[in-house]
Amino acid sequence: MTLASAAEKVLEPSKTTQVRCLFTSLRRSTKEMKSVVAACVLVCLALGASAQAPGQWISGTASHTNGPEGNNLKLGFPSSLPDASCGYGSLTAAEFPGFKLAGVAPNSILKDKSMGGCGTCLEVKCTDKTYCANSPTETVMVYDTCKDCTTNQLNLNAQVFDKLAFLELGNMPIMYRQVPCPFAGNIVVRVNNYRATAGGWLRLALRNVAGNADISSVEVARAGTANWIPMKNSFGANWELSKLPAAPLDLRVTTKSGQKAVLSGVITEAVAGKEGVNIPTTAQFKA
Repeated sequence: MTLASAAEKVLEPSKTTQVRCLFTSLRRSTKEMKSVVAACVLVCLALGASAQAPGQWISGTASHTNGPEGNNLKLGFPSSLPDASCGYGSLTAAEFPGFKLAGVAPNSILKDKSMGGCGTCLEVKCTDKTYCANSPTETVMVYDTCKDCTTNQLNLNAQVFDKLAFLELGNMPIMYRQVPCPFAGNIVVRVNNYRATAGGWLRLALRNVAGNADISSVEVARAGTANWIPMKNSFGANWELSKLPAAPLDLRVTTKSGQKAVLSGVITEAVAGKEGVNIPTTAQFKA
């Protein structure tokens, strides 16, 4: 295996063209190659290491939702939030992101990501000191679609908005960028529907997923067989499959950057017929 081909194996597909061009230009004398090998390795490492780097800042605005009636803080914030378009189920403050949530516009650039942007984490900051409160930035997770939002608008949960600016303002100027999700602990499988009989049918969402929220596939296999069957990303963060093998079931989750996580024996007949069951696992991606 050549140094060029080895480098390509550890890089994103978008980076490999740069590597090919670099090594093509270096096909000269052995002496010249030796003088630049170290530099080439450093270039490859730098390109590969950027996969989890924060994204570019985007200028936009923020509104808020799920706040106290009339923005009266004395009435307090809701203790739980209903399910939204991503299909993560009801969220509470017990696990990150808790109430650190945002909705994005239907034409947001984030909608071009895996799962329509669901699960993407964004660092948000208020940009006008006239409006800003005490918190310099907050990290939120995309969990909903805001149908009335403009392209670069975020519809923040009111508890997050209140940390960045004064809630009664209603809107504020912001900048935001994608960042790796800072989840603690391991991936949680939320089983929204599971029928073990009549051929079987399973619909689930993955919560508490660290990294860049770039899940490209979820597969199912009977536990221990590695006979993987791809699930369909039916909507938001939900994946489903009919004609299932017999339980217990393993799940294999793959990201666009090539990371894989196998969730062994996570689906059992004990959750069949139940809805909205959260199952902890022992696997997680690197942030």
